Amino acid sequence: MNDPRPPLRSRPRRLSRFRLPTLLALAAMALATAFGCPARTTPEVPESIIFNSPVVGFGYSREELELRTMVARWAADTQRAVPELDPGLTVTCRRIARQLKEAGGESMSTFTNAVIQQELTRAGVSDAAIRTQMATVSGLGDLDRLLKDSIQKELGEGRYTHFGVGVARQLLPPGYFAMMIFSRRPIALDPFPTEAAVGDRIELSGILLGGLQNPRGYVARPSGVVREVLLDIGPTGAFRTHIFFDEGPGIYRVELSGESSFGPEIVALMPVKVGDVEREEVAEDYPIAASESEARMWVFAHVNQARKDAGAPPLEYDKSLESVAQSHAEEMRRLNYAAHRSPTTGMVTDRANAAGIKWRRIGENVALNQSALAAHVSLLESPAHRANVMDPEFTRIGIGVAFGDDGHGHRLVYLVENYMTPF
Repeated sequence: MNDPRPPLRSRPRRLSRFRLPTLLALAAMALATAFGCPARTTPEVPESIIFNSPVVGFGYSREELELRTMVARWAADTQRAVPELDPGLTVTCRRIARQLKEAGGESMSTFTNAVIQQELTRAGVSDAAIRTQMATVSGLGDLDRLLKDSIQKELGEGRYTHFGVGVARQLLPPGYFAMMIFSRRPIALDPFPTEAAVGDRIELSGILLGGLQNPRGYVARPSGVVREVLLDIGPTGAFRTHIFFDEGPGIYRVELSGESSFGPEIVALMPVKVGDVEREEVAEDYPIAASESEARMWVFAHVNQARKDAGAPPLEYDKSLESVAQSHAEEMRRLNYAAHRSPTTGMVTDRANAAGIKWRRIGENVALNQSALAAHVSLLESPAHRANVMDPEFTRIGIGVAFGDDGHGHRLVYLVENYMTPF
């Protein structure tokens, strides 16, 4: 900042106590300018009380706009549409980037998908299919080198519709803590509250997008019981229903899904706080299994403990189901996807039939996370997946686990849980 006034030492008589705050503020602005900090800062955004609420007049920082330009260039190189920069996702990214800075970058591993979903709820975002990327860099341009290849490949496959960015700058030592969230949002939902009163009856409405069909809705009540809700579907595909918060206080998890060529897909997940209760604190860390077999046994134990807590009978482990699940997990790792429908083996029913398994009922859960237990816990947060875990008619389970990475040294775990009632 260029100050045309003479140096302060030549005018000592004007250095009164009333001028000191102004001078200190000017000095801080000059220091910020010298270090390249933006003059305009983005104010803290309060916690949202509405899911999917339109945001008007949202402002982005200079660094955030720089990352938007970078993502737009990556998308343009693939000749794909640029995902939409989203306020709610950006608010989430800002909060996490700031937490990373406060922890000196040492806390990256604690930001599991479950923790990030909790932050998304605070921002009023209902997206269920997200991809996150955290980085500590000396300059934002370094992100182009670090992330371009993997993110650009996924942009080229049309995986994402929206994204958010957040940057926290550190002066000494100089550097940036960056957070990016990419999401697939193939649904347009009308606003829905994040909190309700016991006994409320609230309308839920929207329409599936991106070629998805057959919308379905589920609610997990505070007791853990999952119920499918009946949707009134119009000729255009728009749907509406009412959610009843009538079991008493607690957290109700409202979920919507649709079907694509890859099978069922969760498109929205909305935890609603009902009554005078505290939101559950999500565990920030899960142990890392030393081997895929150890991870399978940990998940198996966790499944049966959850069923015991809910009053459901324990499951018997089935090696033939494990073989089916393990093959699917390894293929997902090899082909870099996470879905029920395989491009080579079809759905779980096809895979079980090909293996000669005699089943009367069969179900499958699929998840991708930083550890096997984190992946399983994320499934329990989803009403439709939780219904499989707790289904009292299922008597056997087989689990598949495949270790991979995101191309930047961060572990990824592909988890498949196959549930069955045999003949």
